[in-house]
Amino acid sequence: DGKGVEDLLSRSLKDLLRGPDPAEQGEGYYSSLNPGVKLLGLKREGPKVYADFSRELEDGVAGSCQTMAIRAQINDTLRQFPGIDEVVILVEGSAENVLQP
Repeated sequence: DGKGVEDLLSRSLKDLLRGPDPAEQGEGYYSSLNPGVKLLGLKREGPKVYADFSRELEDGVAGSCQTMAIRAQINDTLRQFPGIDEVVILVEGSAENVLQP
């Protein structure tokens, strides 16, 4: 069911936003995402997912390496699920100029 899939996708992103726990950090895991980022909404339309984040996603983010790392973490988190082919990242409802280097 569509709602169940959206719930699973949303929980996965919230886990990503929470970041690695101390044991995972000890294993070398880290997050490129800023602390305090919130998932404002998630919508799936077929193979495309729209993920809307709070403005903290972009706070202090500069450079193509950092923006690519953030995009990759969000994309990889969502695209690990069957049927998800495209991820659109929004900040407070807008996709314009999101995570541009």
